[in-house]
Amino acid sequence: MPTPQNQFNVTPGMIVKTADGAILGRVATSENDTFCIAKGLFFPEDFCAKTTEIKNVSNGEIELLQTREEFLCHDYEEGLHSFEDIAA
Repeated sequence: MPTPQNQFNVTPGMIVKTADGAILGRVATSENDTFCIAKGLFFPEDFCAKTTEIKNVSNGEIELLQTREEFLCHDYEEGLHSFEDIAA
């Protein structure tokens, strides 16, 4: 059952997309109010996002609030963090 911090019930393996449909990768891990996107085309390492950055979840896919352009220019101090920062 989702917690108030994780109202979307994010689980490993879910596909993560931007608001304009660009696929960022898959959820590697999820914990409380954060989830980590596995490294891939956009990231040289795993990155984590807060569940507050999610617009919608349906059919095993997460849609973020940001477009691809906004996401790539995102200030990591405000939202996404490296996995090491979240774990610390």
